[in-house]
Amino acid sequence: MQQQKKLIITKTAPSISTKYKETACTAGLLLDENEKPLSWIRIYPIRFRQLDFDKRYPR
Repeated sequence: MQQQKKLIITKTAPSISTKYKETACTAGLLLDENEKPLSWIRIYPIRFRQLDFDKRYPR
């Protein structure tokens, strides 16, 4: 799997899911190698409260 650089722009409040437990929908920008925006992306599902503290990001 190729790694891609992303800039997180916003996330929703966590919601309950029977399949994924608690999730947060996140939106961001996909960046090229020069950190210029290419396109909007949706990153889902993220189990935000289960992330390690150092991997959490603000709204």
